[in-house]
Amino acid sequence: MYRLLDYRNMAAADAIVELMIHAVPGLKFKLMEGIRVAEFGCGSGRLISSLATRFPSSAFTGSEYRADLVVQMKSSWGYLSNVRFEVFDLCQSNPNPDRKLDWIYAIDVIHYLPYPLTALKVIRALMKDAGSLFMSVEMTGNESHLVPAEKAGGERPTDDAGYLEDAGSLEAASVYALSTFLSLPERNQRVNRDVFGSGWSKKTAVDIYTMAGFKVRVQDLDGAEGRKTLLICEP
Repeated sequence: MYRLLDYRNMAAADAIVELMIHAVPGLKFKLMEGIRVAEFGCGSGRLISSLATRFPSSAFTGSEYRADLVVQMKSSWGYLSNVRFEVFDLCQSNPNPDRKLDWIYAIDVIHYLPYPLTALKVIRALMKDAGSLFMSVEMTGNESHLVPAEKAGGERPTDDAGYLEDAGSLEAASVYALSTFLSLPERNQRVNRDVFGSGWSKKTAVDIYTMAGFKVRVQDLDGAEGRKTLLICEP
C-alpha cells in the first residue's frame, strides 16, 4: 500500500513541497543557510531525501512508526550525509526536550492518526518557542458540511441534520473510500481513538491544531478541487 500511494502521490507531493517552501518568506533562504528539518510520516523517504539533496547545508530527519519502513529508507537513502531516519510514533513517543527543530512538516498524516491532538502536542514540544514552523497538508472536506437551503427542499438543515455538500460528488466519494478502506481500519483498532480520516472540515482541523498550542494560518492548495489544505503553524 505504501509503495502504491507513494508512486501515486509522487508528482503532487513535489509540487506541494514547492508551495510550502514559498508560502513563508525567507524559508528557502534558511534552508540554504542551514536549519534542522523533520518530516513525520515520510513513507519511502523519497521526499525528504530530495530536500536533503537540494539543501545540503540543512540537517534532515525522516520518521515513520514502522521499523521495517525505516530499514528500507536507510537502505535507499543512507548515502546522504545530511539525512537520518528513525522510528518515531507521534501518538506514543516522548519527545527529547533538548531536541528543537526549525521546520517540521507532514503531508496527509495528522487526519489519519488515532490520537491527533496528542500527536500535535508532541510536534509542538519539538519546536522552538520562537522562529520555528510546522506545516501540515490535510485532505479536507467542504467547509460547512451542510447543503444550502435551496437544495434541502427550502428548509435550512441544522448542524445535526447530516446533509453533506459532498453528497453526489464522485471525487469526494473516492476520497472517503480510500480513507475508509486503506487507513482507518488499522487506526481504529486503538482504544479510545479519535481518528478523523480524509475529508474532515477545515474548521475541525484548525480547532484541534489550535488546542495543541499553535497559531494557525490556512492556505488552500491548487488541485483536488481545493481539498488540499496547508496549515501553517507557529508556536
